[in-house]
Amino acid sequence: MFNKKFLMGCLTIFVITIGLSGCSYTESDIEESAVSIVNQILHEQNDIDLDCEDVIITQAYDDDTYDAKATLSDDSVIDINIEYYPDKDNYVYVEIPSEEMASLYYW
Repeated sequence: MFNKKFLMGCLTIFVITIGLSGCSYTESDIEESAVSIVNQILHEQNDIDLDCEDVIITQAYDDDTYDAKATLSDDSVIDINIEYYPDKDNYVYVEIPSEEMASLYYW
């Protein structure tokens, strides 16, 4: 069975405030912010010894949501979801879907 930390990790959703209030972020800015958020999710919330090296947005939607791929230090690539809130001091919200988190526990 899965341990409690694993289950908590699968349900993890992390929100971070990022600087530049009053300015809209470009996709590149959002990708850069997402790298550090993915690292926080992996390290601080799930104790996974991998680093996110890059995030690439693969699909942008009209409602400031994005599908993206995160490349990790073991060369694996995971799907992530990003939401951007320009009206809320440029919040960037990153979710690693539970099935993607589960795959990281079996490397």
